[in-house]
Amino acid sequence: MNGKKSVAIVDFDDTLFFVRRCIGAASIEVIGHRLSRAQVRKLMPKELRGRVYDVAFSKYSDLSVPNRELIGMLSKWKDSGISILILTARPEKTKRETMMLLRKYRVPFHRIIFRDNELAYGRDEEWKLGKLNGIADKYDSVTIYEDKHDNIAYFRHGVANPEKFRFVEVKEKRGIQLGHFA
Repeated sequence: MNGKKSVAIVDFDDTLFFVRRCIGAASIEVIGHRLSRAQVRKLMPKELRGRVYDVAFSKYSDLSVPNRELIGMLSKWKDSGISILILTARPEKTKRETMMLLRKYRVPFHRIIFRDNELAYGRDEEWKLGKLNGIADKYDSVTIYEDKHDNIAYFRHGVANPEKFRFVEVKEKRGIQLGHFA
């Protein structure tokens, strides 16, 4: 990212903020017992899964844990002229709580894109890939920060102009792990 028109595209949940505690609290309220995020992803019907996420990201958003290492990196990049875009599969209806977290922890960014409410809780990787290909046209260099290894693999095989892209897998408690994919 040296002098070129560059963008850092950052996922929100479990990348910029770790949401394990939000999901756990919401699943207790909605289902009656604590579920992990992986267990919630498998819930059927999808409306039940959506209900857990809705409660987690509205009522329990204050349980989110900021990824301070990544937030610090974003501050340096913003000062150096790199565009920062948050691309979240969260629906637009969670905007208020999401923006409150960003302000509270002084997360620097230029733009945030939420998913339309009517598209909520579908396959996030498909929705994100469509957005990534549109965004990439405007930049020489694109670095994606994402927690889901499967999403990174999906993006890697679906992006137009793969030479522009660099992928970084982010994991809770272990910080940022670089994953270069060609």
